[in-house]
Amino acid sequence: MRHDSAAVWIAGLAWEDQDRTAPKHRRLYETFKAALLAGSLRAGTKWPASRQLAALLHVSRGTVLLALEQLVAEGYLETRPGSGTRVAENLHPASPDVGPASTPLTANPMAPRPICPFAVGVPAVEPASWHRLARLAGAGWREPARRGSLPLDEFGAVELRQALADYLHRARGVQAHPDQIMIAHGAQHGLYAAASVLMRPGQAAWVEDPGYQGARAAFRAAGARLIPVPVDAEGLRWMDASEVPRLMHVTPSHQYPLGCTMSIGRRQELLTYAAQHDAYIVEDDYDSEFRYEGYPLPSLQGMDPARRVIYVGTFSKVLAPTLRLGYVVLPVALIDAFRAWRRATDQGASRPLQVGLAAFIADGQLERHIARMRRQYRKRRDALVAALPDALWDPAPAGLHLVVGLPHGDDDRAVAHRAGCAGLAVEPLSQYYLAQTPRQGLVLGYAAFDPATLADAGARLADVLAQAHRR
Repeated sequence: MRHDSAAVWIAGLAWEDQDRTAPKHRRLYETFKAALLAGSLRAGTKWPASRQLAALLHVSRGTVLLALEQLVAEGYLETRPGSGTRVAENLHPASPDVGPASTPLTANPMAPRPICPFAVGVPAVEPASWHRLARLAGAGWREPARRGSLPLDEFGAVELRQALADYLHRARGVQAHPDQIMIAHGAQHGLYAAASVLMRPGQAAWVEDPGYQGARAAFRAAGARLIPVPVDAEGLRWMDASEVPRLMHVTPSHQYPLGCTMSIGRRQELLTYAAQHDAYIVEDDYDSEFRYEGYPLPSLQGMDPARRVIYVGTFSKVLAPTLRLGYVVLPVALIDAFRAWRRATDQGASRPLQVGLAAFIADGQLERHIARMRRQYRKRRDALVAALPDALWDPAPAGLHLVVGLPHGDDDRAVAHRAGCAGLAVEPLSQYYLAQTPRQGLVLGYAAFDPATLADAGARLADVLAQAHRR
């Protein structure tokens, strides 16, 4: 029998009869999917709002949203501007003669995968800021046609480089002329550019241990030989390294993944060492904008009298991952080499997008956006801290993730696997180590999830941790 009211149909579902070892959102998803494939609802039937569903099923709204996101991603439901969520028009009921193993999939292979709680490196996308930026970028497309026929500057639109130089000086103490700024396709592109220009195959590069895996991949791709240098509560413990490097990758304002800040003494020693040994420091200013206690710390680049620091940043973590724009601030002595490398690799990003972003920054909208997101992210971090009060090493004062410690003897990779089975995208801390004996812990991203979702996910993670410890 087909229903025209999804609410009536859903109220009668026996979803709790599913395997009770599975998370609630997974049981809901499986129940909804099976019933939709059975043709229980007409195509185009309006789906109830998430709050109404949560009340009908006596579960949290976060649980409902996780199930619905998966159904939308796989094509069972459709979201339409102005009309909400509906049963997909092209959803054909499964033939009763065909068993589950032979049921054709209706999922769209190009649909984005849903983001599970605790996914690392995923920021929230604020619709208001995104729409403002989209309007400004659209205005860039309406520039006179003659501008569209001009060759691109391989370092990027001068409007964006000027706006960025002014902003970085105000916000991070960076000292740079617009000619020193290269617009990149994200921070990863900037890291690879630095390694490609400055490294010869087999040369040594220092990397933090534990540290950012993307930087290691970029340096390896350029032929560098990685020297892992331990990190402690004051940041990179560089004096323990035995080999002089050509490049040193550091995250001084917010170390990834541990979250510590490099002390002023370590910063000064590192700058002196680079100047004395003809080495360059790649300062990866990861998540520095999102500091919740006091003001953002000044950059290492702004402290550097010898001009040995290459400063790398990104808009992808600040505005949206799909933006794919970052920047590299170069010492004057390296400008020509980086321009030659850029000419040989690509001619830069879309000018209309860069011009739109320049207007967004120059008008102060970027700083207002960061201030709003800083308040949101702090609430989300605090919600997660409250859900796991006894497991945290330290509710880091900055960034978009936390590190949870594990009791002695627990294997973080095994715990991460169990958490994944519960629908949680945690990462084992041990995977970030190269040479040191790894600390056992979990890395939890919280930026893309509202406090209610984090509270629900935190409770599920607490159950996983308790079960792991009992084992």
